[in-house]
Amino acid sequence: MRKKTAENSANVELQNKTVNQIKTAKLCDLVLDNRNANKGTDLGGELLETSLNKYGVGRGILVDRNNRIIAGNQTVKKMKALGIENVVIVPTDGKTLVVSQRTDVDIDSKIGRELAIADNRVSQANLNFDVELLKDLEFDFDLELTDLAIDLGSEDPFLLETKSDYDEESDEPEDNSKNSEAAEIDEGDETPTMFQIVAALSESDGRRFAKYKKENGLHTDGETIVQMLNELL
Repeated sequence: MRKKTAENSANVELQNKTVNQIKTAKLCDLVLDNRNANKGTDLGGELLETSLNKYGVGRGILVDRNNRIIAGNQTVKKMKALGIENVVIVPTDGKTLVVSQRTDVDIDSKIGRELAIADNRVSQANLNFDVELLKDLEFDFDLELTDLAIDLGSEDPFLLETKSDYDEESDEPEDNSKNSEAAEIDEGDETPTMFQIVAALSESDGRRFAKYKKENGLHTDGETIVQMLNELL
């Protein structure tokens, strides 16, 4: 009982401390990230402006200990242009979810549902990565971008597949019918030329290759390459 009472007291003390640390500021007190990897888009900017004008401010942004913006640069730039000035800063250490409550909105209303959709649509439309800047950031800070499904060595750096799609192990029975069809050579064909293929694949292409190999029930890389070539020819 004493332990539980002590924990409750500690939680109350932490809550009171957090409330006391909440402070008001002005938008001009926030510092834009001069190496923001998201360039934004014209459409995203237009949708963001429409959303702010029609629905007001929705979700918040994220700043570091020095009020430099980690997430929300495009939002802050648009808010400055629209003359929105007031800011509330809530200190957190990343272990507590900070929730903004719109006391004037019910989600089961026209504005509530439109605001929910606008939030997702603006985020989708206003994302435009600067690949060269991402490469610089990856080098400067030793970033682990593959954990974020970003492979800067690939022609398509931004992977949409889930990591489970690339698992090499599968409990499903293998179908070797396509393998035998790919390796089969008609009697009238010329004797095939034997040669060695050395391919340097990016991490992304390697996963796609492994996925194709597994889905088609192939056992070796050579069989996989033969079938891929047959499909192309």
